[in-house]
Order: sequence, then C-alpha cells, then structure tokens
Amino acid sequence: MNKMNLQDLLIDLDNSGIILQENPILFSWGCVLNISENYSKQFVDKFFDDSEDYVYSQLGLIHPRIIIKNENSIPWHFHTRRSEIINIINGNARVILSDTDHPQSDFLLAEKSQFVFERNKRHKIELIGNQLIFAEIWQHNYWIPSDEDDVIFPKYFENQ
Repeated sequence: MNKMNLQDLLIDLDNSGIILQENPILFSWGCVLNISENYSKQFVDKFFDDSEDYVYSQLGLIHPRIIIKNENSIPWHFHTRRSEIINIINGNARVILSDTDHPQSDFLLAEKSQFVFERNKRHKIELIGNQLIFAEIWQHNYWIPSDEDDVIFPKYFENQ
C-alpha cells in the first residue's frame, strides 16, 4: 500500500469542495484535519458510503475530520457524549474494544472499511504498517453536544 501524501489529500479535499476549518494540526504521531461543519454533507458523501440513514439526521453536529497516523496507536479511551464513525481511507488498523476497562475483542479494519464506536465503548486504534488515514464523524445531539474534552482515558489502560 502506498503512503498517501498530505499535500495530495489536501488537493483532493479542495477539488471535492471540502474546506478545512483550520490549518492541519500537527502532532509527533501524525496530524488532524478538522473540516468546516459547513461542508459536512460533501464530507459524508465523499467518505461514508451507504450511511445516509444515520448520518444525515445529525448534520451540523458531526464534527467531520480526517486523522493521519504515522506511528503508534490512538490510546485506550471512550466518550460519554458521542459515538464515532470512522472510514479507513488509506492503510489498515487493528481495533480493540471493551465494555469494561479490560480488553474484550479485537479485529482488523482494511482500507474502505467503516465502523461505529458506540458511546461509552472503550476502544483503541492501532496502526498496521507505516500509515493510517481515516475519516471520522461524531454522532451527538443539540441537547448533549460533544467536544474535544469528551475523551476519557481509563486508569487500567494508562500504560497500555
């Protein structure tokens, strides 16, 4: 699998009429591209096949973004105010899930695979290979909106 170039991804988004909310946020492990909520429909149409039934009803509260991982994993965590839907754009991932603070199941997600992380479901996404790029949207509502602070790192998993 070829490693996707960030510049090519930005050009592809621009050609699709999808505008970033801000400049890419760079981390040692990769970067996050936050998409403007005004372009949610274009984002969903481009990256989430067959998802109209459960996505479009939430437009305006989906926080669309693309996450690029070049190393390590996204640590164990869960969210109390949102579900997350991801679609693998480039690369492969190992996903580990749990209803408690102990690992219960794991599986692989290949390119073009889509998965829903339900609210309160503990999860971890591990990189397989040299790069993972996935589109992510949140499902939450106007009464209990989620934000970047809605991430809980269970104590059991702190050193995992």
